[in-house]
Amino acid sequence: MRGLSVGAAACTALIVSSVSLLLVDVPLGLGVLIGVPLLVLGIQAMSPLLTRRTSSQQAAVAETTALATDLVSGLRTLRGIGAQHNAAARYRHSSQDTLRATLRAASTNGLQDGVTTALSGLLLAAVAGVAGWFALHGRITIGELITVVGLAQFIAEPVGTLGYASQIFARARASAGRLAAVLSSPPQTVTGTSTAIDTTKPLLTLEGVSHGTLSSISLVLRPGESVGVLCYDPRDADALLNVVAGRAPEHTGTVLVGGTVLEELDVDLLRRTVLLERHETDLFEGTLRTNLLAESGLERVMTAAGAADLIEELDRPLADRGQALSGGQRQRLGLARALLAEPPLLVLHDPSTAVDAVTEESLAEGLAEERRGRTTLVLTSSPALLGKMGRVVVIDEGHVVAEGIHSELASSDVVYQEAVLR
Repeated sequence: MRGLSVGAAACTALIVSSVSLLLVDVPLGLGVLIGVPLLVLGIQAMSPLLTRRTSSQQAAVAETTALATDLVSGLRTLRGIGAQHNAAARYRHSSQDTLRATLRAASTNGLQDGVTTALSGLLLAAVAGVAGWFALHGRITIGELITVVGLAQFIAEPVGTLGYASQIFARARASAGRLAAVLSSPPQTVTGTSTAIDTTKPLLTLEGVSHGTLSSISLVLRPGESVGVLCYDPRDADALLNVVAGRAPEHTGTVLVGGTVLEELDVDLLRRTVLLERHETDLFEGTLRTNLLAESGLERVMTAAGAADLIEELDRPLADRGQALSGGQRQRLGLARALLAEPPLLVLHDPSTAVDAVTEESLAEGLAEERRGRTTLVLTSSPALLGKMGRVVVIDEGHVVAEGIHSELASSDVVYQEAVLR
């Protein structure tokens, strides 16, 4: 929009100048009317190169930004395995690639600015020179000569503005091309067509499912049941979450939601039925209230999520991703938002990793009360949460190795004790 507005203003200025020159002398006016479009076409000849280099710059910046986000979010893990130096080297290499792409785009911008200035200067000199020649031969008066020279100097600015507008359009084309590529990409999963589920049947059934590190996992969640899952290997938890969320099209075995094969369900129905809240909570710019997307029941669910201390700050402004909040605050707000949705099946992944023991106990009690009578699956190693589950399933090396209630497993299984008792 900005490029269009400044371009239109520059074209208007050039038309007015050309008409004024026509009134002084027809050949001079025609020279400008012909010369300026040729000049603009010359400037536009560089636009494809600028678009390509701008697109490469945007891709490099996006890749480096995504890498930085991943590294920051996983910094604790990287330090734990001693890989922070390798991560820093990788980021340094990506940052240097981005710098080179940015310099190439900037050099093309500078070259276009230089060409625009040079060509507009030549046009100005040509118009002024011809006008001087006409004045020497008495074809135009000295006053008309001064007018022509003034108009020629004025023309240089709108021509430069057209060059600037060309740069704006080149960057816009690069951005539009990247956006079009994303929007036209094929979906990672193909949605089914079934728009109904049987709520009297188990909301989630896994029959001999293998995916990633999981091997022939079988699991049934009956209506209204709360089940905790303890995975000794975090990779098993990630694989299970991908299966439940419908993001593992290459899995083997059968996954049923309400008695219907997951792949046959319409994706909108699947999202309404199964809500997955990961422990990395995404918050958006606005306020706490707008992130929760509801008015009624806010205090109840925030108390249940252990976020009662934030009730008085619902209108607190948030930056993108809620960076001003602590990790525990973001986590509890994400849980409150999930509870507000009241999905038939709520799947939680480590909802209490960033809170203290007292808050964790309050959160566990609130979750159990709020989800009473509804189906809930919680992947966690928290003894407070596992103790509130009706059943606990233990997965080790991709297999279900134990099942029972938390108190029994904690008293009889040494490995389980080491994993959960703190």
